[in-house]
Amino acid sequence: HLPYDQSFVCNICRKNFKREMNLIFHMTTHRQRQTVEGVGELQNSNAPVKCTDCTKVFATKYQAKKHFLRRHFQGDRPYKCCKCDKKSFTVKEDLTMHMKACGQIFTCSCGIRLCSLGALKRHAKYFKHEPSNWEGFVAQHNGEYAMRSEEGGLFAE
Repeated sequence: HLPYDQSFVCNICRKNFKREMNLIFHMTTHRQRQTVEGVGELQNSNAPVKCTDCTKVFATKYQAKKHFLRRHFQGDRPYKCCKCDKKSFTVKEDLTMHMKACGQIFTCSCGIRLCSLGALKRHAKYFKHEPSNWEGFVAQHNGEYAMRSEEGGLFAE
């Protein structure tokens, strides 16, 4: 972590930021503006926002910022899971989503245990273990979940 009095300063406009990730995203505001002959500089607030590190384009600055923080940012991940002490995130909403499933276990009919319903769905679809509907999951003890068979019994514990 940074000393309390340290900040990140934009070398173009001298604006200060507490976090490096905010400065990095701020730098995208200094990109060259489009020029139209006879009109001069335009700043179209409805224009798509392109990621500075890859070819992806987003409808809003907010979406572009979230993408950058999730995929390209290499700095501090300030949002840490207090349940598992293993995961940390640059986007607060990602921690919120992680916390909803953290500690839960989902068991497939083949016996493999996964940490999220999404991971179980991907696994089951890939290996063709998918049941006719996903509402067949039942809570077991200690936050574990298992698939119900077509006959109503549990596939695995």
